[in-house]
Amino acid sequence: MTRKEYYLWFVKCMGVGNPRSHQILEKYDDIAEFYEDCKNKQLKKGIRLTESELKFLYQTSLSDIEYVFEKYSRFKAKIITIEDELYPCQLRNIDNPPLVLFVVGDITHLEDELLLTVVGTRKESLYGRRACELICSELCVSGFSIVSGLANGGDTTAHITALKCGARTYGFLACGLDVDYPYGKSALKNAIVKNGAIITEFLPGTSAFPENFHIRNRLLSGISEGTLVIESPKRSGTLITANNAVNQGKDVFAVPAGIFWINSAGTNELIKNGAKPVRDALDIIEDYLDRFPNKINVPNQRVNLREIYETNRRLGLFDANSPSAVDSEYREAIKQAKKDLKKAGNDAIKGKAIDSSDEQILPDISERLKQSGLNENQDALKIIDELKSSPLTMDELSDLTKISSSKLMVITTKLELAQIVKKVPGNRIELIG
Repeated sequence: MTRKEYYLWFVKCMGVGNPRSHQILEKYDDIAEFYEDCKNKQLKKGIRLTESELKFLYQTSLSDIEYVFEKYSRFKAKIITIEDELYPCQLRNIDNPPLVLFVVGDITHLEDELLLTVVGTRKESLYGRRACELICSELCVSGFSIVSGLANGGDTTAHITALKCGARTYGFLACGLDVDYPYGKSALKNAIVKNGAIITEFLPGTSAFPENFHIRNRLLSGISEGTLVIESPKRSGTLITANNAVNQGKDVFAVPAGIFWINSAGTNELIKNGAKPVRDALDIIEDYLDRFPNKINVPNQRVNLREIYETNRRLGLFDANSPSAVDSEYREAIKQAKKDLKKAGNDAIKGKAIDSSDEQILPDISERLKQSGLNENQDALKIIDELKSSPLTMDELSDLTKISSSKLMVITTKLELAQIVKKVPGNRIELIG
């Protein structure tokens, strides 16, 4: 008998997600030994089981799980036990990890990817859909893979946006692979399998009972670094996923919305209780940039997408419609950056190709200065000269160049947009190339 057969027998007897399963296995070095003890009705001391569980364990044999192989072979599903090398390491570390996973698609890249779970209400609003499309598209073109639950509404929008962006996406079911739930999602499931995977821990024929979603949601949060809640009423399964994430020590993000909206009652409550509010992808990216620099791949647009995000956020420091200390050219640069950000998201949603090459051939600094019209700007030349030796903070630059802080901000921003300088950890400015 194979190890898979023993595990399938055990799951069939104990039920999916039963925490007592792990307590039993802690008493045994080998699951095959436990099976033999059940057949002999001589379990080790200290094992507590209900009468129903004992009945199943004693009366169910390995031949009773042959249908699992037959049913799931039609879907070309992989049967992965917790002992297998292919089992996702992210799930090994959660409380009550699934003993068996059924996978259609490819999960060999999971450890190399930066996964974010995105969930939303089934009764998705137009605001929720647009927020999901914008944030997910920005995340996807920045290197994230999207995990969701394949439900109608927000989950479906998250999966579709990821597919349109060419990103990998993973769907976790609360039922068997052979159950048509959500109804009519076969085309989406097929698309996900080609660029990700459909995953479940439920045996064939298991319907999408309400309690199964509670069991499934621990995997949604457990597989990813964090969970983003787009929309959620006050009582919703999405909040269960968010609470699981908190208990698992994962990050929780939420999109804020109007205080009178039913669909935002849950997300606003999450923010009140400590979830990070998200306005755009940068609010998420900035939490992971230092932790996973090799996994975040910001594509090249007119300027680096992250620089667009940062410039866009600076817009909050000034009122573009009223006079300020910032010159008109700077305000125009910010407005153009905002347009580029929107275009990057829209292009991703429409499935247009975006150059995400790691290599970027830049002209030399003098050529970039000429292209940006800064080649005769003495202040810009002073800044570049000081940065040639090492990165500097804005205060250090101001002291060395004798340029005022407000003027220095304007010029360094222009240099950023021209891809002459960039920000590096420690709030320092560094020369590019």
